[in-house]
Amino acid sequence: MLLSCTFRDPVPAVDSGGGGADTGGGAAWAALSEPGQVLVLTANEVLSAGWLATIRMEDGARSDELVPTGGDAVMRRAGDALLLLDRSEGGALRVLDPSDWTAAGLEIALDGGPYDAARCGDAIFVSRYEAGEVAAFDAESGAPLGTVSTGGSPAGLVADGETLYVAIHRVDEELWVALDGAVGAIDCASLSLEETWELDGTLPAIQSWPGTAGVLLVQLDVDSRGVVRGFDTATGALSSVMDLASESVRDYALSEDEGVFLTRDEGGASQVWCYRYGGGEGDAVPAGQRYASQLADVDLSAEGRAWIAARPAWDDPGGAAGLLVYDLASCGPLNAEALLQTTEPPLQVLIAPDW
Repeated sequence: MLLSCTFRDPVPAVDSGGGGADTGGGAAWAALSEPGQVLVLTANEVLSAGWLATIRMEDGARSDELVPTGGDAVMRRAGDALLLLDRSEGGALRVLDPSDWTAAGLEIALDGGPYDAARCGDAIFVSRYEAGEVAAFDAESGAPLGTVSTGGSPAGLVADGETLYVAIHRVDEELWVALDGAVGAIDCASLSLEETWELDGTLPAIQSWPGTAGVLLVQLDVDSRGVVRGFDTATGALSSVMDLASESVRDYALSEDEGVFLTRDEGGASQVWCYRYGGGEGDAVPAGQRYASQLADVDLSAEGRAWIAARPAWDDPGGAAGLLVYDLASCGPLNAEALLQTTEPPLQVLIAPDW
């Protein structure tokens, strides 16, 4: 169903409570228009069910509730396809065609606590957190190809050429206390763990760094706060990217030289930080306003905009929800008067400029 994208009242700021009238799509959308689509995973407030939705960035037309998911799902781009991983019990991995989201495609039943998915070569890999292994499936048929033991609980995955990098968590399962973390390198052809680098921190989360060859981004828990490091895949050396002593990093998205960090302070308030990187350690500038809603996820568009998923916080279920769009050049919101609204609160955003 194709709808005109509507706007919702802004995320309330901690110090003012927000406010503002709803507006229509036309004039309000002009500042946001650019080619491509925004893919949005939504989930209800108790994370029991969700949907895949899309927003056409040119004019704001929204196709809502396209594909149902569980309330704990992630989406990953894999070339010309979308991997939709339902991480809830009894979930599955679906491979979707962006030319027809509702068409029946490849579906792979999963167990073992699926956490993340990525395509590498002719295979789709799924990290199975509880099973302590990464499973490989044929990308065309879905047939199982084998598994790779990681010596811990595999979490996030990043494919680079014929190598799959995996974030490894090691926890005390009885006390559920994080012990240490590592990054592993899997050869996608032989399904072998070629190397493991131990990290100075726990619960690593990894992602690619566009435009930066041979360097991944690793988020670590250090002294109960989130820090982000550059990870050299040749040597395993870490370089400083972001360390905010008083803030916990919740999510971030970086291009080669700029980006956005979403943080949360000890009082539960969220904040947007605009980031500039010129080699060495970059500079992060707070946007100024703190938000009562949870800023859950962010992705960057080709036009230098950050699309941010805002959800009601657990301790404030009445908080505002919707998509907040920031301009990186000015480090300010483009839709401060009203959030872009989906039927259920957004959980993850993914920019697809060529879809």
